[in-house]
Amino acid sequence: MGTMPEQPSLPVTSDKVWVSLITNAAYLPGLLTLAHSLRATNSKYPLLALYTSSLPPSALSAIQARKIPCLAVPFLAPRSGKRYDQDPRFNECWTKLVVFQLTQFSRVVCLDSDMVVRRNMDELMEVELDEPPRGVASTSSSSSSAGPGTGTGPGTGTGTGIGIGIGIGTGGGSGSGSGSTGTRLFAASHACICNPLKRSHYPPTWTPSNCAFTAQHADPDLAQIQGVEPSRTLGALNSGLLVVRPSEVLFQEIVERMDSHGEGYTFPDQDLLADLYEGRWVALPYVYNALKTMRREEVHGAMWRDESVKNVHFILSPKPWEEVDEGGVWRGGEETHRWWVEANAERLKEEREMGIEN
Repeated sequence: MGTMPEQPSLPVTSDKVWVSLITNAAYLPGLLTLAHSLRATNSKYPLLALYTSSLPPSALSAIQARKIPCLAVPFLAPRSGKRYDQDPRFNECWTKLVVFQLTQFSRVVCLDSDMVVRRNMDELMEVELDEPPRGVASTSSSSSSAGPGTGTGPGTGTGTGIGIGIGIGTGGGSGSGSGSTGTRLFAASHACICNPLKRSHYPPTWTPSNCAFTAQHADPDLAQIQGVEPSRTLGALNSGLLVVRPSEVLFQEIVERMDSHGEGYTFPDQDLLADLYEGRWVALPYVYNALKTMRREEVHGAMWRDESVKNVHFILSPKPWEEVDEGGVWRGGEETHRWWVEANAERLKEEREMGIEN
């Protein structure tokens, strides 16, 4: 299972944090610009960079030079040693699940490093989730055969513009005790399962008619503030953004499921979470994990609104930073990539003023 090898290299006084995993230098521009975008949108919470031993020392030094706190974490993978040869990017995704073990924090929001934040989203630190379960997890409690829970589902919270969809509060107590029994164990956005690139190794069920977002085309106003209840969909989630109340019980359940079923998952960490906790997670509106492909008119252009998007996820290749040449000129053309390039330019300007070399 692995243990946490060390404490953050800089003090983290908040018990609520953003975290982002980085395992190789290729994602360094993404992580640095993500950190900048959180500051630029006036988040009051720190970003903690999680890194594995595969990260080169030079990349770690670059992160630390920008005063981003760092925490070394163990590499996670199923016992079977499953490899994702068709999508090598997935081979290290299991390690993201370590966020469920960060019990030194009361709330963790995990962000993929190929994201950029466009609007403040600190309200995610208050999304209503169950009290973290305590005690020893059992095999029976980790079985997904129990199906959806009987709780209140997405909730009707109050206080912010997104309260209609996800609820705001500290969470109910139904998840306490031995094993996970709650119905609001974590929060995430649905995966877009339209498969617009027609990738042959994606599941045959990944079609526009089965996509949770397709059902929201008829009411785009509601789509900005409310996610579709997972029990009304195939339940596929995108793990690019996870809102978690860490728990050793949940982490043990996750590791057990990873070792016993990991071989069968097409999309590692997110398939595991959707399977193990079927119907027991909170669906966030797309605006918190706005997959760049969704903006296309033929995908989910009917509901996408640039002005509502809080966090863009640059899934697939190329990444925006891969389109910037050695002279710093952007050679891409996709609008969402331009947003990243602009945020990156602001970061570089800020760093030059601080005397930090790129």
